[in-house]
Amino acid sequence: MAKGVYTTDFHQEYAAETSRIIRDRFVWLCALVVGFTLLFSLQRVWNDLVIPLLQLIRGVDTSGWDWGRPVGGLPDAITICVFGLIGWRAWIGRFDDADLMRFARRMLQCCGAFAMLLYPVYTRERVLPIESVFLVHVIACACMPWSLKDAIRPMIPLLGLSAAMILVIVLWAGVSQARVLQALGLILFSPLVLVPGAIVATVKDKWRTELFRTRFFESRYGQMRRELVDARTLHEALFPKAETRDGIRLDYRYEPVRQIGGDFIFARWTPERPDDLALDGQTPKSEARVESLTVVLLDVTGHGLSSALTVNRISGELERLFAEDPATGPGEVLAALNRYVYLTLAPHAIYATAMVARVDRALGQDLCTLRYANAGHPPAFVLGSVSTTGTDGVTTLDPRLIPSTAPMLGVLPPDDFNPDPRTMPLRPEEHFVAYTDGAVETKNVRGDLFGVERVRALLSPRTTSPAASSATLAAPALGWPQTIINAVDAFRSGQPTDDTVVVEIALLKTDTGPAMPRGLSLDASSTSVTAEASARSTQTRDENSRRDTPPSR
Repeated sequence: MAKGVYTTDFHQEYAAETSRIIRDRFVWLCALVVGFTLLFSLQRVWNDLVIPLLQLIRGVDTSGWDWGRPVGGLPDAITICVFGLIGWRAWIGRFDDADLMRFARRMLQCCGAFAMLLYPVYTRERVLPIESVFLVHVIACACMPWSLKDAIRPMIPLLGLSAAMILVIVLWAGVSQARVLQALGLILFSPLVLVPGAIVATVKDKWRTELFRTRFFESRYGQMRRELVDARTLHEALFPKAETRDGIRLDYRYEPVRQIGGDFIFARWTPERPDDLALDGQTPKSEARVESLTVVLLDVTGHGLSSALTVNRISGELERLFAEDPATGPGEVLAALNRYVYLTLAPHAIYATAMVARVDRALGQDLCTLRYANAGHPPAFVLGSVSTTGTDGVTTLDPRLIPSTAPMLGVLPPDDFNPDPRTMPLRPEEHFVAYTDGAVETKNVRGDLFGVERVRALLSPRTTSPAASSATLAAPALGWPQTIINAVDAFRSGQPTDDTVVVEIALLKTDTGPAMPRGLSLDASSTSVTAEASARSTQTRDENSRRDTPPSR
């Protein structure tokens, strides 16, 4: 296996697997060498030892018999004894796994050297001394987890010994040009004996590496998928719950381009408190009570896991801010986020855009105020109470645009950053709709962007029905988040390329009167919600429960 082609952990696990299989492979090597050696030695033992002894016992003349031939059985006997003994000790666990690879090489070299040293005594028909180790080498390459390098390395000393013996045998009878050329030819031909074993080792090593690589990456992919699922569960646990409180309904849709992404929505309901603003200008501050919802819509540069990790860090900073001051305003939130991003993330070329919107609603009244600050985020819209009717009788909803008030987070140092928070009144049955750039930067097949104007057109429905009101036009059956997501999906060509979050804050119309109990949902109160708003809220809640788009919980 080539070094540097795979990662360090791949090499480590590959080495660990080799260590696990080395004992079984070594035992198989010893068993096969003993078995094949016995098989091929039976004829030699019968012809070169048993028959001459029987003839000698019977008194048959054996003077013409070559008694050097039985010496050829000594290498086989040594091979059987050595491989048999060491294989048995390896099988019962007397050797460490790390030593078995070295034992295989040493045993091959020792048995091969002994056979070649006895080569001139017992052989008459063989051409090369290295032939005596051919069978053992092939079996070793087939059994042991050797690479091409491992297969050649133990044979280098044996090739040197074979070359020396060829020179001695060929030139023993005298030195001549023909004999020298013959010796050189045999020496050059000797390495070809290693080719079968080298081929076996190479093919087997490549096959084992590919098989292990497939298992390794399948395991890693499955592990990564499980970790991403767990990470997405933890990541989406940071997202708020879509719910309705005291006439304020929060709804959103989140579609990451991957398992998890860098778009995020943070929501904090501020407990009922005295109204320092005195929204109506008449009710004494000591008697006025207000419920607030603050929503922070974030878009971190990049996609995927790195952006999600950044989102988790910013989420912790937001939790800290609101734990210290639950009533902190959009300007203070944006300034604190810019300071955090500038000091901790901008040095790593990580930036973010953010829209902070806070809705204050006097309990028991329809008086509402929207405070917002926008740091480089796409413009939001407020719609529901303003519409125009043309001469042709067509009524068109006219959304109001909420522009950006500051540059994106992390670009300017804290002393130069001005969030420029702004305030505007909100009327009952109005909707605040914001989104991340994943919606407006979606492209169709021609390369056209969905754009802010298409969002505005989508938020400007038209009707010719004289009975239709602005509030009816501003409340689609699926809700604005799902309506915008569906329009973006229909417009898009190909797969999504950016995360998308669409959030809606809807103000439900209530009957003026005593303040509602804190935390009671408008659509659950039979005395504080009009019939039209209650039906629409119930329908949206039922659709949210059936919809599996994460992380609407």
